[in-house]
Amino acid sequence: MSLYLLWNGQHRHQLNPRHNYRYIYPSQTQQGLLAFYGRERSFCKGILFDTTDFIIEFTVNHWEGMKPIEHHRGSYRGHIHCDNIKIIAMYVKDKPLDYNIPEFEQHFKTLVEQIPFGTKIHRYKSCSGLSDYHVMLISTEIKT
Repeated sequence: MSLYLLWNGQHRHQLNPRHNYRYIYPSQTQQGLLAFYGRERSFCKGILFDTTDFIIEFTVNHWEGMKPIEHHRGSYRGHIHCDNIKIIAMYVKDKPLDYNIPEFEQHFKTLVEQIPFGTKIHRYKSCSGLSDYHVMLISTEIKT
C-alpha cells in the first residue's frame, strides 16, 4: 500500500451534489472505518455539516431505510454498511482540530489501511459548512 501524489497546491474544490459526506471521529473503541459504518449514522448529501479532521465521501447504492433529518437541510440518517456504499474519497484536515499530532497520525494511518485502493485522499485547509458547497484543497493523493 502506498499513496501517490496527484497534485499539490491550493484549489477551491466543489463538492459533488450527488455524493454523501460523513465526518467521523475515530477513537480507541471505534478505530478507523468502524467510526464510519453502523446503524443510525448521519450524513449529508452534497454538503458538509462541519469541519473536522476526517470526512468520508461516499455514494449509497440503495436508499431504503435512509431517512431525512428534518431540522438539518440535506442531512440523512440510516444504516451505513460496506455492502451498500462505495467510498469515493477521504478529506483530511491539514492541521489536526480534534486530536494531538500522534493520535491524528495513528488514526490517519489506520484509515488509509482500511479504505479501498483507488480512494482519493484530499488534504483540506478550510470549509464553510452548510453555507457553502466547497472545500479549499491543498493536495490530493490516491491510494495505490
